[in-house]
Amino acid sequence: MKKTISIFLFVFFFVQILVATDFTNVSVPFKYVHRVKLLSNNQLFISGDSSYIDLTVDKPFLPYFGSGFYLSDDDFQTFDGPFLEGYTVLDIEFAKNKSNQAYALASKLGRTGVYESMNSGKEWGMFPKIEETSIMHKILLISEGKIDNFIIASLNTSEGLMLSSDYFESVDKPESFQSQVFDIKFNQTSNELYFSSDNNVSGKVMRLVKDSVYRDISGLEDLRVLSMQPSSVNPAYLYAGVDSVNFQKVAIGKGIYMSIDTGKTWTYLTGEGNRVFDIKEHPTNPNYMAAALGNGGVGISANYGQYFEVYKSGLPQNADVRQVAIANIPTDENGMIVYAVTLENGLFKSNRLISSVENNHTSALKINSIYPNPISSNFTVTIENDDNSPLNIKIINQMGIVEFETDILSTQIGENVISFPKFNLVSGVYFLTVQSKSNIINQKLLFLD
Repeated sequence: MKKTISIFLFVFFFVQILVATDFTNVSVPFKYVHRVKLLSNNQLFISGDSSYIDLTVDKPFLPYFGSGFYLSDDDFQTFDGPFLEGYTVLDIEFAKNKSNQAYALASKLGRTGVYESMNSGKEWGMFPKIEETSIMHKILLISEGKIDNFIIASLNTSEGLMLSSDYFESVDKPESFQSQVFDIKFNQTSNELYFSSDNNVSGKVMRLVKDSVYRDISGLEDLRVLSMQPSSVNPAYLYAGVDSVNFQKVAIGKGIYMSIDTGKTWTYLTGEGNRVFDIKEHPTNPNYMAAALGNGGVGISANYGQYFEVYKSGLPQNADVRQVAIANIPTDENGMIVYAVTLENGLFKSNRLISSVENNHTSALKINSIYPNPISSNFTVTIENDDNSPLNIKIINQMGIVEFETDILSTQIGENVISFPKFNLVSGVYFLTVQSKSNIINQKLLFLD
């Protein structure tokens, strides 16, 4: 008996849902919110000030004095703080191997530094561990055994990537990399660090593998990469939120682009006209994703980023959504809860939001069977297509390298059985990607040598 695998269709547009109010304002200690973050201890971090900060302009201005940050254990119903009062705090991260230690990126009098706390963020050192004239605005922790690796993204500099493995006693700046960085993300499936480099006009998505910097090959020319999200389901998949900047330095939204080969090549996915400032997966259910669409509201996907629906009811008119944060609350049949950080209108919390793609769209392209799988010899793939359009088939390894590619120019409506010879591949997990003129689907393969 054949096993049918249902794959959802990629639909290349946003649909706006007109329902009851989706977002409500959250009362917070700041007039303007800079950053909301779910920490590793499940606390929620929030920072802000009496003036807003736009980090996407050519030369961002940071207040000389700031309002610090707060922590919340109960979904922003109550707040503990302020901490680092007098500083503008842009991000924070807790160490894993030294659970009481925390590090904050904070600015005062125009200089940003890395500040250390030895008691879980309650008290902070007076002097920074390191200090820069650039704007250090994002910090990420990657733990490898007993080693905590911290990565910092910086703007207004050609040394936008910094790494420290000794709790900021020292920092390394990759010599092969000379650019500022908007976003940094770590793919836990492939153990690769992704970051978006930018020169304020055009940008690239790059990845750091074994101390070497790799960049994409094509598809993002003349686009500025504001945000990224690697897939935790398929390590070859990567999403990028982009805009472009014209000669008058006016930013124009260009939507979301997608790569199915770890960032080597890119194609437009959806959202033309929207500046996409942030993309995130749900912390425990990667089926759900959210995107900050600037004046377009919040995009929600319930099928691994292949389709987004737009929600903005309850947000102020022309609210500029710059960040999304997804609470670590289990999803249910009604979707997930999302926080939306706006540039000038504060923080908003959603009701449960979901994409209705499962009810409205079914795939016209399916992989019905792969036999045998695991694979150690010849094998066949049965693909169901609703038209006779050509198919492009790739076998991709976990590093995103295409091991095999072929074009099937002649297909029939219905089932197409395709036979493959034995491949001399190293044992491991690979991905079969099938692309028609309008759909892309993939399935895991296990090769045994």
